[in-house]
Amino acid sequence: MIKDTDYAYADARLKANENKLLTSQDIETLVSCRSVKDCYEFLSAKGWKILESADLAAVLKQQNKDLWQLLSESVPDKSVLTVLTVCNDYFNLKAAVKASFVGVTPDRLFVYPTSVDLEMLQTSVKQHDFDALGEKLGNTAKEAYQAALTSESGQAADIIIDRAALDELSRLSKESKCELANDMAKLLCTFADIKTAYRSAKTGKSASFLEKAISDGGALDRKTLIEKSEKGEKELLDYLQKTDYQTASQLLEKSTVAFEKYCDDAVIDEAKKAKYMFLGFEPVLAFYYAKQAELKCVRIVLGGKQNGLSDDALRERVRALYV
Repeated sequence: MIKDTDYAYADARLKANENKLLTSQDIETLVSCRSVKDCYEFLSAKGWKILESADLAAVLKQQNKDLWQLLSESVPDKSVLTVLTVCNDYFNLKAAVKASFVGVTPDRLFVYPTSVDLEMLQTSVKQHDFDALGEKLGNTAKEAYQAALTSESGQAADIIIDRAALDELSRLSKESKCELANDMAKLLCTFADIKTAYRSAKTGKSASFLEKAISDGGALDRKTLIEKSEKGEKELLDYLQKTDYQTASQLLEKSTVAFEKYCDDAVIDEAKKAKYMFLGFEPVLAFYYAKQAELKCVRIVLGGKQNGLSDDALRERVRALYV
């Protein structure tokens, strides 16, 4: 069994790498850049690998690959990183299943970092060799593929895979024996469940749909969340107003964009608990989410500039950072 002291090298290395993370001032500089080209020049000066022909997707993909290499080289056992990538792993499964129905390759849909061999994933789903994916991922793939085949609806596969991802995140977090991992997983599951319940309430989804979609890992009472969502948007929001997620419900009513920002910022606030921890899995967890927040900010700023958003609009959308 891995002990906290076994993370001494990883924690020291990642703490040193925190100095390379972008700051809020760096993001403000990006926002103030006159063009995407100027943004790339700034990021290059900050140590990012920017190829002359690279687009935004390629730049972010390279950053995630570098992150994965850094984490993999640092931790005492690479398997502990699965708790960080499990949601990406299941997202990639969803991409592979959907692609198999329309006869396209899912390469451009895949997200990084991931613990799953993507070539093997793509081949296994295409050939319906779900057992090759292992018990958890394979059973989910089999169930999702059959559901999509029977209902002729991609949504049927989506809810099975999304729910499985959250339940697996919760299970792995508990197995990690890391309190911060547990807290983070509960927060992520809760936000995902609230978003699912809200969308379901607005579109009149049934209780049977919600039973399949709502995870077991959230902080809210699952049965009550399902009941309130089935009764409609007002009932659901009234219920959320009486919980610890009152702010989330208010933002949901206002704007899903504002809600998403609130959720991302809450995750970083949770990760900051590890700032002054120097042994254990916590600094590894925190660095991963710190880097993800940074990449999301860069994607928002550069994507916004490509689409002609104003600087003020970008400032409203950027997320809180770890440093």
